[in-house]
Amino acid sequence: MPDLHGLAPTLDALQYTPSAPSGLPVLCADRGYWGYEGHYTIVERGYIPHVFSFHQELFFRRKDPSYKRRRWVVEACHSWMNRYRKLLTRFEKTARAYYGLFCLAAANLIWNRIISR
Repeated sequence: MPDLHGLAPTLDALQYTPSAPSGLPVLCADRGYWGYEGHYTIVERGYIPHVFSFHQELFFRRKDPSYKRRRWVVEACHSWMNRYRKLLTRFEKTARAYYGLFCLAAANLIWNRIISR
């Protein structure tokens, strides 16, 4: 299923309470959610769309050096998890064992990235 088809159910399942008095949260997404249907779904659910491709964000970065990229944090985390080969190709037969290894890898990443600085 394309990502765009799962956007509405995912946004409906989120429970968000705005902490800022301005209210509306910003939804950062990639080029897969670009277009009328994606834009309409995001705005209809009460989010401000921030949907740019990687090259568009590079353009904004060159134009304004203080511009910060917003959505690549998740993709960086996925690439860190892919370094654990046992997680990349799932060898465990049970979901419980796979979840345990996933938690162990996440704890190791947190230890290496945050605590040991």
